[in-house]
Amino acid sequence: MNPEYLVESLAHGDLRTTGAADEVVPIIASDARLFDAVFSAITSSDHGLAMRASDAAEKASRVNPAVLVPYKARLLEVAQSSKQQEVQWHTAQMIEKLSLDQPDRLEFFSALERMYSTARSLIVKASALQAIVSVGAGDPALETRANQVVEAALGSSAPSIRARARKLARPR
Repeated sequence: MNPEYLVESLAHGDLRTTGAADEVVPIIASDARLFDAVFSAITSSDHGLAMRASDAAEKASRVNPAVLVPYKARLLEVAQSSKQQEVQWHTAQMIEKLSLDQPDRLEFFSALERMYSTARSLIVKASALQAIVSVGAGDPALETRANQVVEAALGSSAPSIRARARKLARPR
């Protein structure tokens, strides 16, 4: 399949639709070249394309988490720089699937904390909160920080954030 055609198929529609994202997922989950083309579209200035590309990449990473291995640095860059809420929440979900060493864990954790604290979207906040706990797991210092974020989220004025925080605060 032609990568440009695949990306073009994600460009159709508005921000209320995922368009062809679900059809693209099985195609890119097992083809690194096609995954790369879709992943690259996450930073597109076309907000609809960026949203659908991040949706497809995140769903493909559910099927095959290994597709994300070469994208660790790019995911960090997107997590630190994207202002588009749909890209942010899918990025947080992809970060959870990464295998991170200690320096990477700290960088991603910090990026997720910033994402959580600056997000206006409740979906972004919930996704970032979930990823903060996931990335912090197994590191005592980061677990303490994650617990502090969850504790603060328990007092959120948003019911969805309080509910996610309650779920994350439960002993695992």
